[in-house]
Amino acid sequence: MRVFAYLAVIALLAGACGGGGGPGPTPEPGPVSVSLDGLVFDETGAPVSGAAVQLSLLSSTTDAHGRFHFSLQSSGNYSLSVQSPAGVFHAETITVPQGGAEVQITLDPTPSYFALVGVEPALNSFDAPLREPIVLTFSRPVDEASLSSATLALSPLSGEVDVSVDDTEVQLLPLYELDTSQRYRLQISSVCSIDGVQLASDAFTYFTTCQQDGQPPVLVRTTPSDGATGVPRNQSFEFVFSDKIQPPADGLQAAFAPPATIADVSVDERTVSVTLEGMLSANTEYTLTLESASDAAGNTSEPSTLTFTTGTAAMAFDDIEPDWNSFANAIVFARAAGSAYDLYRISPEGTNLERITETAASERHPRYSSDGQLIVYQSDENGNWDIYARNADTGLSAQLTSLPEDETSPVFSGTFSQLIAYVRREGSPSHSRIFVMNGDGSFNRRADENSTRDEYAPVFHPLLDNQILFVACEGGDRDVFSKSAFLEGDSPVNANLTPDLTGDEFQAVWAPDAQAIAFISDQGGVRNVWIMDPSGSVHYQITHFTDPVHSLAYSPIPGEERVVVSVGPGNSRSLYIVSLISGDIERRLTE
Repeated sequence: MRVFAYLAVIALLAGACGGGGGPGPTPEPGPVSVSLDGLVFDETGAPVSGAAVQLSLLSSTTDAHGRFHFSLQSSGNYSLSVQSPAGVFHAETITVPQGGAEVQITLDPTPSYFALVGVEPALNSFDAPLREPIVLTFSRPVDEASLSSATLALSPLSGEVDVSVDDTEVQLLPLYELDTSQRYRLQISSVCSIDGVQLASDAFTYFTTCQQDGQPPVLVRTTPSDGATGVPRNQSFEFVFSDKIQPPADGLQAAFAPPATIADVSVDERTVSVTLEGMLSANTEYTLTLESASDAAGNTSEPSTLTFTTGTAAMAFDDIEPDWNSFANAIVFARAAGSAYDLYRISPEGTNLERITETAASERHPRYSSDGQLIVYQSDENGNWDIYARNADTGLSAQLTSLPEDETSPVFSGTFSQLIAYVRREGSPSHSRIFVMNGDGSFNRRADENSTRDEYAPVFHPLLDNQILFVACEGGDRDVFSKSAFLEGDSPVNANLTPDLTGDEFQAVWAPDAQAIAFISDQGGVRNVWIMDPSGSVHYQITHFTDPVHSLAYSPIPGEERVVVSVGPGNSRSLYIVSLISGDIERRLTE
């Protein structure tokens, strides 16, 4: 069995009675001047009445004498699909000249050549089920290696499809339910038989799903898989269903046997996540049971169970680049449990841990807008780092930059203007420069055209749009600078705030009232949190961790004098809340 991931890149063509197109022209509006007439026979030569016929965007059925007719607006190449009431299917590409054409189609279930001879749901059928296999029957055994998301393209669809082959039959099972009352198109192209013969032309079939969702959600996979062994003792658990889950008012309930304390059960569309409070026992078999889940139509699943056995080790998470927002009452950060980073959020109390992205790419450096409604971040989804903005409530994301250069370290303004500053690496050899753009990606420009330094880690002043902190090299080490008057028509002014420190500085952040600046320096040999006044005239070390501090964010509440820091060795860093008065750890947020 193969699993293909499909993206919704093809919009549904036409309306409720329309369909997708095949090869050839999309006819321009104009006078009707070209006709196509056809006759459909079965393998005995008898005419076939009631056969479904699809000519690119046009639909019809054969009459009592097996005839069909189309009036076209232009000549050209058209995809033709025909299926008899008995289920025999035929597809080909035909050329219609300016003077029109007549065709004869023989529906032969056992042709001597390699062809697609059956489809289910039937061509142009209605009331197709939302999650049943789409079955394709070929005249010869199929080469499984020729099947892919390109050769079997279902649209519109976003999700995964299980594809299995049994001799001449290919089944496609969408992991997620299809939409109700939706017309779908399946394009079959470049499929080969096991003896190396390829389909003579692309084949297209269409069907419309039923109007009502009567299908209960079905569990399609879990993380970890059922029966897994050696599961980390701090594993997070996921149940992924075939339909979007509507949690009850009091939330979904889950339980471990033997008992273990659950910190949170959260729902994100089709995924139910269960997070632990603490760790499971080592070398122990557990069963995790999730109560029945319902979809928007009120269909209810069976209770779901996941049985697994723990190992002795805990999963090494790497939690970095936190940002703290008072409106969201949350800390957003990047976490890696392997090679790629995803975005998570957690409450300042260390509860309600929630994963907010789950892709094969890495998402990093998340930063809230001032009102907590948006999260800007960087992703390498397209092969290099680009800037994206995500609605914190709906989860919808928009790509803001798309240049071949890397754009990293995005940050929103401290006011409600929603300006964004970020770093772009450009030129050869490459240099890192700070850029500024509007929150929708427009009016993209350099913050300082005259700067010749490499500049990193921009952070806006919490009260002024026209001032930022950043890090640059001067005198052989990295220092914290402020840049003011860098918006339109201004002449930027740069000031080094840490020229007297002989170590490297890596990041700086403003207190919410702009009366202090916290920053990271390795002045004492290990990267720790320091603090200084806004002029940089007084600075002193706050924390004394033996493991390096990677990144930090100031508490957004004036007067709290706390920061959240990412601390730890290598790629196993955790988040802590630290007092800026004593330097002590107040709370460990992540394990």
